Amino acid sequence: MSSLPKRLRFEILKRDHFACVYCGQGMPAVVVEVDHVLARANGGTDDPSNLVTACFSCNRGKSDVPLDVALPGVTPESVEAMRLRAELMADYRRWQDELEAQLRAELDRVWDAWADEFEGRSWTDDEGVRRWEADVAFPKDSTVLEFLRLLPTSEVLDAVRIAGWRWGKRRDEPIERAAVSRYFAGVCRNKTRKADETARRIHVTWPELMERVPDLAAIHDEVASFEPSQPWTYCGDVLWTRGWTITFEAGSQRVEAPKDRISGLVGPRSVHAHDDVLGSQTALDLAISTIRAVVPPCGQTCACGRPKRPPREADYPRCAECGQVTAPVDERESCADYTMTVAGHRFPPVRYAEEAWHRAAVIAHDYPRYRRVLVAVPVAVPKTRCPGCRTPPGGIHHPDCPEEACPACGERITSGCATRDHRAGPLMRDRSVAQAMANLRRMRPRA
Repeated sequence: MSSLPKRLRFEILKRDHFACVYCGQGMPAVVVEVDHVLARANGGTDDPSNLVTACFSCNRGKSDVPLDVALPGVTPESVEAMRLRAELMADYRRWQDELEAQLRAELDRVWDAWADEFEGRSWTDDEGVRRWEADVAFPKDSTVLEFLRLLPTSEVLDAVRIAGWRWGKRRDEPIERAAVSRYFAGVCRNKTRKADETARRIHVTWPELMERVPDLAAIHDEVASFEPSQPWTYCGDVLWTRGWTITFEAGSQRVEAPKDRISGLVGPRSVHAHDDVLGSQTALDLAISTIRAVVPPCGQTCACGRPKRPPREADYPRCAECGQVTAPVDERESCADYTMTVAGHRFPPVRYAEEAWHRAAVIAHDYPRYRRVLVAVPVAVPKTRCPGCRTPPGGIHHPDCPEEACPACGERITSGCATRDHRAGPLMRDRSVAQAMANLRRMRPRA
């Protein structure tokens, strides 16, 4: 040490043959120093009996720790305990490998189900590895393996089925292809929360929910008392997912979808997410199932698959002109005789089966300078009711019928003839434009 007299320091090094008493290495291989066996900080002195030669590394490693303070010795009992721990770790690793192999096999089942739901296929490549492809992108392997560790395989397969059902509704409720895998992951997370809540014995009843969240009772009453303005075409799914509009004399008010309102009051993403009961998936599922059960049945023309309420006379839509019921009654009579205004002129309606496309024009060729339409001969005159509005042959079409003819030019009104000034297309099927123009020249509007 630098505080020791140089003479004493040299004598100590010479006594120990300039070699470290701890590791045996000596000069010049290592740098040696004089060390206090009992450090000064612990009451040691500079007596030669308390001084030894030590290399730089041993001196720094020993520091001020007394030599009698050492790690516990290795005993036969400790060796046996270490052997048992090693065997347990080996068994655990084997169990992990078996679990991983089982999860990989279950993953193949999930991919088979995904390919079935989304019009895909599977095959084995040249290297013997199974491959899959589908109309919708597969979720990540790591995502599915995580859910397989937390849920039974049957629950994950059920989530695939639910994702396929959601993709099948994309025409009514659009969803992007890339969002389907996220939807699947959301279903699995909900199942995981539900399983966790079941394990924690979280239980709640509907009266308890209404007492703690009064807004749920208000939503329940609003949905149960809903009266659609168009009961024949009303859809309960649209009411549930999109809400409805209340019309007043001074304006209208949009009501948010019940599903979204409930999710904001209870459940993992609600304002009560911090509450063990109100923030649980169990509370959300209970509120959704209870309130959705009181959604009024759908109208007769709805195709969503929900129950339909028995038809009532007040539900039937009626013609705006004559007041006759439009559906589902097929035996409607002719509509009221009304006039149509086209380009400032009033025309009588074209009766069913008398449209231009049911007649063939006879052209006179006796005139050298022009042709003239002499007579229109009926061809293929229908004898059944109009497929658009169910009026009988010879009757007047009901308004907005797609089979109604324009009284100005003879084309179907739905063809957009008004935008072409009633002169752009032929009047009759399979006839030339010249014949159609000749027929148009002889038309005269009625005053």
